[in-house]
Amino acid sequence: LWARRTMAHLVAHEYGHHIQHLAGISDASATRTAYANGADGPLLESRRIELQASCLSGAYLGADRSFFPVSGSWRQRWLWTISHRGDEWGTQRDHGSAKNHSRWTRRSFDAGSPAACNTFTASAASLA
Repeated sequence: LWARRTMAHLVAHEYGHHIQHLAGISDASATRTAYANGADGPLLESRRIELQASCLSGAYLGADRSFFPVSGSWRQRWLWTISHRGDEWGTQRDHGSAKNHSRWTRRSFDAGSPAACNTFTASAASLA
C-alpha cells in the first residue's frame, strides 16, 4: 500500500511536468526564470512550476476516480504522503513547503480539474 500510493503520487507528479511541457508552460517558466531578479526570483519560479505539477497530479487522480479509486485507508495514507512532501528539510526552497504542496494537490483533487492549478497567478505566500 505504501509503495502504491507513493508511486501513484510520483508518477502523477511527473505526468504533470509532461503536461506542462506539452502546453508550453515549461518553456514560458524557463524564460521567466531567465529574467527573474536576485536569488529569490528563480526559487519562486521553481516553486510555481513544482507546485503546479503536484496540483496537476491531484487533478489527474481526482478526475480518474473510476479507474483509480482514492478512498478509505489508501486515501488517508495518500493524504499523509502529500502532506509530508516539502522542501523545508532541504537546502533550497525550490519545491514549496509541505503545507502548500498538500494544499495545491488536495485543491485540484477535490475539483478533479486542472483549472485549480494556476500557480502563476497565486500569491508568493501560497507558494512558500
